[in-house]
Amino acid sequence: MRDIVVENVFTVFNITPFLTLAATLALGLANPATRRIVLGDTLFAGASVWLNSAYETLKPLRRSAAACRGPRESQLPLG
Repeated sequence: MRDIVVENVFTVFNITPFLTLAATLALGLANPATRRIVLGDTLFAGASVWLNSAYETLKPLRRSAAACRGPRESQLPLG
């Protein structure tokens, strides 16, 4: 399970926006005039990154749990 989480959280598609958000937050907080706008934008974009990480992690976890349970009755071959 840990391998699945690490494999899906630390991807290029999650790390790149996260680093961009960190830089945006650091630069935006330095200027008091833009602080409120930067915080709102960063929170929205950051939520998108975290939701994507959660979604991409839950898919394989559900798939592996389903594989452990075996086929459903409707998926068994007829005969």
